[in-house]
Amino acid sequence: MGLDRIYQAIPATAGLIERAREDAALGEWLGLVPSWFRKGPGGALAPGKPDPGELELWQRVRALLEQQPGLEERNCDLGRSWDQLHYVLSAHRRGEPGSETDALLDMAVRGESLIAEHVRSGQGVPVRYTPPERVAELARVLTPMTWESLEKQCVPDRMEAAGVYKFFASHASEQEWTWLREYFHRFRAFYLTAAEHGNTVLVCTD
Repeated sequence: MGLDRIYQAIPATAGLIERAREDAALGEWLGLVPSWFRKGPGGALAPGKPDPGELELWQRVRALLEQQPGLEERNCDLGRSWDQLHYVLSAHRRGEPGSETDALLDMAVRGESLIAEHVRSGQGVPVRYTPPERVAELARVLTPMTWESLEKQCVPDRMEAAGVYKFFASHASEQEWTWLREYFHRFRAFYLTAAEHGNTVLVCTD
C-alpha cells in the first residue's frame, strides 16, 4: 500500500474545480479525473449504476476530451517517487534555507491550493490544484533547470534521514537515479506544456 501522485492539466475554463468545490456529491470523485483522462474518450465508468455526481463529472471529462484531442496525454505520473523529486528540487524539502524559487518548486510538487475539505482522493488525501497564472510562473522556473544541476542531491543516507517517502538508502542504485532523472524530465515537460496551453494543474495523491 502506498501513495502515488499524478498531475493532470485541465482547461482553465472547464469549470471542474468550481463544480467540485460547490457540489460535495461531485467533488468527492475529483481524484478519479486523472485516470479518466488517461483512458481517453473511450474510457468507461466502473460497472454498476454510477453515483449522480460521479456521472456528471465523468460526462464533463468526456466532453473535454472530445473538444480537445490530446488532453489525455497532458499528465505526469510520478508514482511513489514524488517526494524523491521534491527532495532534489527544493532546499526547503532538504531542511535548508531556501529562496523564493524553492517555494515555487515546493508548489510545483504539492500544488498551490486545497479545493475544499470534501475533495479528497480514495485514501483521504486532499486534492490540490494550481491556477494557470501560477502554472506559467512554475514553468518559467523549471525551464532552465537540468538534471545535472540536481543529481548532486542524490545522497542516499541524507534522503533516508530526511524521511523521503518510500526511500531506503540500502536499496538505492544507479537504476533508482535513472528513474528519477526520467521523472524530472517528464515533470518539467508537463509543466511547460500545461503553461503553453494556459491550463490549470490538478494534483491527486492516491
